[in-house]
Order: sequence, then C-alpha cells, then structure tokens
Amino acid sequence: MSRKNTSRSADTAFYVHPSSISDEALILDGENFHHAVHVLRQQEGSKLTVVDGLGTRYHAVLERIDKRQAICAIESRDRSAFETASQIRLGVGLTKSKDRFEVLVEKAVELGVTELVPLRSTRVQGRGIREDRLNRIAVAAMKQSGRTRLMNIVPTQTVSGFAEGGSGWLKLVLSQHENSRAIVELLSAESEVGDCVLAIGPEGGFTPDEEEDLVARGFLRASLGEARLRTETAAIASVSIVSQFANARYFLDK
Repeated sequence: MSRKNTSRSADTAFYVHPSSISDEALILDGENFHHAVHVLRQQEGSKLTVVDGLGTRYHAVLERIDKRQAICAIESRDRSAFETASQIRLGVGLTKSKDRFEVLVEKAVELGVTELVPLRSTRVQGRGIREDRLNRIAVAAMKQSGRTRLMNIVPTQTVSGFAEGGSGWLKLVLSQHENSRAIVELLSAESEVGDCVLAIGPEGGFTPDEEEDLVARGFLRASLGEARLRTETAAIASVSIVSQFANARYFLDK
C-alpha cells in the first residue's frame, strides 16, 4: 500500500547529480533515498527541495516510492540569486593537519569558491588528501549554507601546474613581499571583479622561486597585513574579501 502525505512538509535539502534529473522529474536513490524515506520518513506527497550542484534549485513533490528509489515530480526550479556568475579558483598548499584542511574545504564552499586545488610545493608538510571525504564535506557544506553550486575539488597539483591557464582572470598570490599591495586595494582597482584565481602557500609560504614563477605568469602579490596567518586562515580571509567584491552587484541590488 502506498503512503500518502497530503500536508505540505518542511522543505528538505538534497543534492542530486544532474544525471538523475530530467525536465519533469528527478530520482532519489542510494543515500538520498535512505535519508528521505527511512530517516526523515518522507511520504508520497511530501515537498522536497533539491539542488543539482550547478546553480539550480528544484522544488519537487515525492510522487512514488519504490523499493530502492523514489521518483519526484518537479514543480518549479530557480537559479539562486546570490550565486555569483564569477568563478573563484583557489589553490592552497596542503596543511600538515588534515582536520584544518577539512575546515578550509567547508568554509571555501560556504564562501562560494568554485574550484579548490590542493597544492604540493617545496614547503608542504601534508601527505595528501582523501578526495572522497573532502567531496562529502563539500556536499554537506553546500546544503547547510543554502548554496546551489558544488565546489569542484581537483587532484593535487604542483605550483607551476596550477599557475597555467586562467587567461583573462584576475590572479592573486598571497605574499609577504615588500612589493605586495593590500588585497582590498588590488580588488578596488578593478572596475568589476569577475573570475579570480587565488594562490595561498603552505606553512612557511611559497619559496621565493615558486612565488617568482607565479608572478611571471601574471599573478599579483597581495597582502592581508603583517600578521603571520595559518594557511587556512589566510585562505578563508582572502576568499571572504574576494567573494564580497565579486558579489557586490547582488548586495547593492538588495
């Protein structure tokens, strides 16, 4: 016997991969199915909110519950207003503590970073990352923060590899060099902040050669002041500032 729920239940956020979404319906399976049906006890007729990780939010109704999946009819969809069209690509030196890097992943998602690149450089002390775990953290942070765009976490790269590409983007490397300019000053000089690449070194920073290589490839030296910040603190602070500038139009229009 099918279970019906004619009342409008509170919206529940789910992340569903775009491959499971069509024009009229979407599928909940695996962990989503278990969480919706067996944990939250959602029934046929329940209202759900789903995001696809690409910037779209779906308002759907649970139409049919099968043994291992549920079919939801899409009632409406919308693009999140505060998801800026600008992209933020963040390259960060691996930290010695995996817990601190995981905190960084969570905060980067909340602040709107579109791509995170773990960097292996000369002074890196971290041993690597678990992409599967970091991706789970990213999904949870996206849902918790109400975002609709999922941050892409790419495999670890070298500093020189990260420096390639990004033609036309604003490129900033956090630096203690005497010629560094305040990050706010650099952003204020832009008529409008669009796509941005940020490079943050590991504990101890980039080596002089690594930093010079980045500068030679178009990166501007940016500073957060004289304080010596932890890698994740510097990354979160920098992204917060860049995100505010990139989203300026949204805040001004409110």
